Amino acid sequence: HESLLDLDGIDNPVLSLAEDAEPEEALQPRFCFLKKEDGENFGFLLRQEAGQSGHIVRQVTAGGLAHRRGLQNGDRILEVNGDYVEGMEHFKVNLCVTKCEFFSLQMLCLIAF
Repeated sequence: HESLLDLDGIDNPVLSLAEDAEPEEALQPRFCFLKKEDGENFGFLLRQEAGQSGHIVRQVTAGGLAHRRGLQNGDRILEVNGDYVEGMEHFKVNLCVTKCEFFSLQMLCLIAF
């Protein structure tokens, strides 16, 4: 019985392909608390992008509130004001962010690399 694939020299081809990828579980989430003043905005856009899971932070305004509090372009939002949003429809997550009470927003984010 002859194999169609020549795997000579590869101990475990599946492991070899996956070893370079950083497992998502190893990423460390962080909290980001934003409190805006009347007339101020949070200073970022929230997007859902093809090829990426979750809700992604984009267009962080340099010097803006989100930037000053450490939010970065590419961060992924996991939680908004205590509500887990990972599987939530994107328009609902946007509503959670834009309609937050008392002009404060607490988010749990995965840091972009």
